[in-house]
Amino acid sequence: MIGGLLATLAGSAWLRTVLRHSVTALSILLFLLILRRSGKRAGRLAKRLETMKKAHDAQRRML
Repeated sequence: MIGGLLATLAGSAWLRTVLRHSVTALSILLFLLILRRSGKRAGRLAKRLETMKKAHDAQRRML
């Protein structure tokens, strides 16, 4: 009974369209989350570089 129901749903053109759109939306969402995460990482690295430059300048002035 369940197999027949799944076969009917899988054969439905409407359900295939819904699944295709759902997979596309999920892919876009994951892509945006990855972009956000890499942006945060780049921001942290830029801040660390700026801090290192300031520390280096302070040390150079002390010499």
